[in-house]
Amino acid sequence: MTLTSIEWLRRKKYNVFYALHFSFLFFYLFAWLHTPQFQWYGGVAMFIYGFDKLQRFVRGILSWRPVDKVEHVAGGSILRVSIKKPAWSSPQLGQYVFLNFPSISKWEWHPYTLASSPLETHYEVDIKILGDLPCPNPYPRRPLPQP
Repeated sequence: MTLTSIEWLRRKKYNVFYALHFSFLFFYLFAWLHTPQFQWYGGVAMFIYGFDKLQRFVRGILSWRPVDKVEHVAGGSILRVSIKKPAWSSPQLGQYVFLNFPSISKWEWHPYTLASSPLETHYEVDIKILGDLPCPNPYPRRPLPQP
């Protein structure tokens, strides 16, 4: 686990890093089976962990929003994605959101800093286009406007 925490390895093999960080569940399982003293402490810790994962899952489902608008800005080098803000949301300056583009990958979520004012009705994030590959359309039913 420590080896995959090295930054350059983590960036190259993120899925390995992510999977290995859940290997603590095996540690908990074997510690649970090995000693009765661990069962109470491990049970409390797993309850807190499970509750945290459950509330994140429920909040994620409740905050799902389709992409409203996608546009190229700054001469086509930045992709601006606009999403309607949930009614209960009150973001602060500098906060970030995790976005998933199912047309690219159903399981990968990436953090993006909000580029919009907390007073606006939409979240806006700016995504810098890197590399020489054409930028994929995160919402394939709507064509991207040409820069």
